[in-house]
Amino acid sequence: MDGSMNDPLRISITLNGTLQDISVNPTATLSEVLRDECHLTGTKTGCDTGTCGSCTVLVDGRPNLSCLLLAADADGRVIETVEHAASDPLGAALGRELTQCNGSQCGICTPGFVMTGLALLRANALPTRDDIDRAIAGNLCRCTGYEAIRDAILRASGQAGRVEYADGLVRVDGLDQATGRALYIDDLSLPGMLVGRLLRSPHAHARITSIDVSALHGMNGVFGVVTGEDLPTPFGLSPWSVDETTFASEKVLYVGHPVAAVAAADAATAERACAAVKVEYEVLPHYLTPDMALATKPQHGVPDDV
Repeated sequence: MDGSMNDPLRISITLNGTLQDISVNPTATLSEVLRDECHLTGTKTGCDTGTCGSCTVLVDGRPNLSCLLLAADADGRVIETVEHAASDPLGAALGRELTQCNGSQCGICTPGFVMTGLALLRANALPTRDDIDRAIAGNLCRCTGYEAIRDAILRASGQAGRVEYADGLVRVDGLDQATGRALYIDDLSLPGMLVGRLLRSPHAHARITSIDVSALHGMNGVFGVVTGEDLPTPFGLSPWSVDETTFASEKVLYVGHPVAAVAAADAATAERACAAVKVEYEVLPHYLTPDMALATKPQHGVPDDV
């Protein structure tokens, strides 16, 4: 990449009501700048692919996936994050109702729901359940089943939900999750802390024929790399995982199977280091359904291609 492409850019944004002039990398996303430069860690990065909605912020009043928006493209725009939502009475009500309805469990997705719900309530004072479903269609939650979230948005608008929730039976960290104050491991920043990144398999089933990490030796800002050869001991705690290892060593068994990890001075260096690891695969047959697997009808134990 041409060196000029890496030169910092100056952008001006109105962030949570305050005009700010910020220096950003041209390739940095808005979520990275909010979290790493502005230290607004309430915006969560659940997937970094625009799938989950956890990173939702308001850009000029509209929900936007900050992991897909380049920070440079936010120049001149008005950005609101979950930390600012409670300054709006609608946002404060939504945070309280999400807490009262137990609309969060792990809480990673909660800031995204708050910002999406806030935009909806500003545009539609009395949304129906169908309105809510359309609004939150881009926000995923793996914990709650959505019913409590729908009820929270309805109650924040002054309407009744479907379920009666007992007063006082709420998560002790529920309001912190709904306001962006809850801290997770990825939100911590300590002096001298390194950044880790995983290199994952692009194949559903393949034999690893070689892993070459030599390009990382002497790479500026890279402090270490580990592969399956370095951690061969199975670590599984549950009966179905007693033979699992930290990294794939001989074969990968699913797309995303960790193959190596690097530790570096910053995220950009860690990602470059991962890209420099050379892995050769022999792609093997993979079965996407139980019927496909049964159709192989192995005659003698487990075949090598399973």
